[in-house]
Amino acid sequence: MTAISDYDALLADALSAFTKASDVLGGDAVPLAASAVRAFEAQRDFLAQAVAMPAPADPAPLLQPTGQALAAAGDLVGTLKRGPLGNHAQALQEGLGALTWVTVSPTPVPHIAEAKDSMQFYLNKVLKEHRATGPEHVAWCTALTALPTALVAYVKAHHTTGVAWGSLKTGTAAPAVGAVAAAAPATGAAI
Repeated sequence: MTAISDYDALLADALSAFTKASDVLGGDAVPLAASAVRAFEAQRDFLAQAVAMPAPADPAPLLQPTGQALAAAGDLVGTLKRGPLGNHAQALQEGLGALTWVTVSPTPVPHIAEAKDSMQFYLNKVLKEHRATGPEHVAWCTALTALPTALVAYVKAHHTTGVAWGSLKTGTAAPAVGAVAAAAPATGAAI
């Protein structure tokens, strides 16, 4: 399978399961899931371009749609974090930080793991509050946790040392180019 068909599988499996769990939870979980879908789809579009072309001198314009989707998700979380699903919202925001792996070279996987760990802080609060009384909240947490787990597997398979620019043309994963890493700090700052 190609890098893009595998990413599509991630969207169809892990992201779809998260969306379904959000629909079951209802309320603010629905727009939160929609913001996650927009961010993952923007990254899919970026990756489709990246694997089909050599690394540009400045990848920032290609990263802009993902950055905008992440910013919109952050704005939504800002409005929801004081509501009944505030910890859910903050967990999602921390988890979406994993999507900035495209700016990290040569080891993007630990960056995703850090975002997952940050997300877990808020998920633990959700679980503590709802474990005994809200199985739909537990299912939502499980589905959200599966997203960075699936992303790690995807990156390990196709972008081990960073974005594999031009790999579609060569049929193999190309090494990451320093320009990608320079586009944003490796600390996980927003794209």
